[in-house]
Amino acid sequence: MISETAVQCFLAAAQNGSFTKTAEELYMTRQAVSKQIAQLEKELGMKLFDRTTASVRLTQVGILYHTFFKATLKEWEKTNYLARSMIEKQNNRVRIGLPYDMVLEEQVYRAVEKCREEGLTLQLECERYEAKELLQKLLDNRLDVVISFERPIEELTCDDHTVCQQFFKMLSAVLLVSRKHPLAILGARAVDFQNEPCFITKDMLPQINGVEYFKNEWKMHGLELSDVRLAPNRDSMKSMVELGLGFTICTELDSFTMGNQMVSYPLNRKLELYCIWRYNEKNTPVLAFLDEFNKLSICPE
Repeated sequence: MISETAVQCFLAAAQNGSFTKTAEELYMTRQAVSKQIAQLEKELGMKLFDRTTASVRLTQVGILYHTFFKATLKEWEKTNYLARSMIEKQNNRVRIGLPYDMVLEEQVYRAVEKCREEGLTLQLECERYEAKELLQKLLDNRLDVVISFERPIEELTCDDHTVCQQFFKMLSAVLLVSRKHPLAILGARAVDFQNEPCFITKDMLPQINGVEYFKNEWKMHGLELSDVRLAPNRDSMKSMVELGLGFTICTELDSFTMGNQMVSYPLNRKLELYCIWRYNEKNTPVLAFLDEFNKLSICPE
């Protein structure tokens, strides 16, 4: 019978390329690690490693089993945690951070409800901050998950290997104008506004060649932007658009689109949604939430 210990030894040895390093990592002797893997190979009737005096390397069969056991162990750990939670009737806190301007409550609470149906009761805490502040709170361990569609994520997390990121394309982009705009008439289309001023904030641009990159990006999606203007902040951008002085580009889940004085025109593009969390061995509630959130509201491309 295949043991969990043997599988853990196998996965660690495949990662480390060394039985000695694996033994140190798992607080075992090298002989014990070797014995566990030999027993696993005997159970499977397959050779999993090519061994040399300096290192060990997966065989082609070993690569196949590595993929299988890695996925199986992850599901086992999740199921085992869910089972313990059901027995102990344990509440698990998940602290979620959202930007001020993102309307995602419905998807978030539906994901929490799905977790409850699976036997895992989550104690949800939702907080709203500016995007950069959200990310810093995650790095300071004051939030468990950050969901955002802002760009500057890599700037804060590139050197922190405990931070996990997942990118999804699920938010429909829209061109947003005020009903006061002279071109906002019945039958209008997004392209009718492309020669008008497009108001954006610095956070909407990459660091290098921001405005030109932004123009070229939208040109590929059929929108020739001739006049892109940088607003000092989101409130200023919103005011310019509300006055009918131009338009902006945002997502269908931006709170800006909810005003009854605004008109949105769909664009032929999906925008990225970022989910960021800090990895540790006790974050199964976070992973369970993300799994359900993914199933409910995200369509990866």
